[in-house]
Amino acid sequence: MSEATEKAKALYDEGEYEEVIALVNDAIDDERTNPELWYVRGLALIELDEMTLALSDLNKAVQLGKRESRYYVGRGRAFSIKGDDKNAISDFKRAIKLDPNNAEAYMERGEYFSSHNNIEKALADYDKSIEL
Repeated sequence: MSEATEKAKALYDEGEYEEVIALVNDAIDDERTNPELWYVRGLALIELDEMTLALSDLNKAVQLGKRESRYYVGRGRAFSIKGDDKNAISDFKRAIKLDPNNAEAYMERGEYFSSHNNIEKALADYDKSIEL
């Protein structure tokens, strides 16, 4: 993992979303093929309620790291917040298919089901998330 990626993740964990974006903006020219940079900037953009920009970054992360379940979870979350239900549920399902032990994928899909009043499915996903 690159130094920029490690620092961006640490800043994200500290809630310093604007600093994440600034750091990634500086590093991205040298690391255009690093899906983690696109991913962490996408997550920071979600936190700043910039869904269109977040989806652009998360699309790039998915494109570069097609086998990484977390990227689909992040993009699914952005789709869900934006109200794009079809793509949100598709990404959550894809994330679970790629990694059936991804507790975050079940939790996010549970949140999606809960927000759509599908309590049975939400509870099943929450239970699975806790189990993992």
